Amino acid sequence: AAAYAAFKKLKDKIGVVTPKKLVALTDEEMRACYFTRQKMGYARGLANAILKRKLVLKRLHALPDDEIRMVLKEHKGIGDWSVD
Repeated sequence: AAAYAAFKKLKDKIGVVTPKKLVALTDEEMRACYFTRQKMGYARGLANAILKRKLVLKRLHALPDDEIRMVLKEHKGIGDWSVD
């Protein structure tokens, strides 16, 4: 329920949720969408991985759930949050 509320709030704020729109948000804007500091890091890390083509979501659909979890865990979001 909490994750859905955060997603709904985020969608209300930026419309269609895209990696580019997500990384453009300030910490304050993300906090207003119920993101904790840790969740901000994860979300920005995944968004940047997608933008930099280090993570291609279309490749995940054919993988078993356990492998998808492993791939996503590789992109925890700790580190570089900037977009080149």
